[in-house]
Amino acid sequence: EELKNDAPIVAEVPFSSDYKFMATVHEPAKVDNCPDGKYVCFVKGAPDRMVKLCKYQAKGGVAGDENLEDINENYWIEQIAILSSHGLRVLGLCRTTIDKDSVKAGDQLGPEFVNGRPEGKWLTMVGLCAIMDPPRPE
Repeated sequence: EELKNDAPIVAEVPFSSDYKFMATVHEPAKVDNCPDGKYVCFVKGAPDRMVKLCKYQAKGGVAGDENLEDINENYWIEQIAILSSHGLRVLGLCRTTIDKDSVKAGDQLGPEFVNGRPEGKWLTMVGLCAIMDPPRPE
């Protein structure tokens, strides 16, 4: 609850099975180490799609803008395959910062906010989340 209050959602891209991700744009929390004039954007979704959108990965598990290295796509693809082979549902977890003037508070953004960036690869891969998600009974 404290984090929700400290980093409220400014805008979002709702999840859709068509594009297989969702994104939220937040006021930066104290823990985000975010430069002035920036929002923090979090994107989660199908890991193969997330990897293709990432330019960086968090170095040593710390996701601040000053602690990035070029993404090792092969590493992430291998980890996704390992987790999936155990029957787990895998999500890619990404983040970046964006200029505050690039979105307006309350915006319902479309998938092009994530997919249609002129810079192409623009996200930072923070990690993967693997969960047991058995099929629902029909």
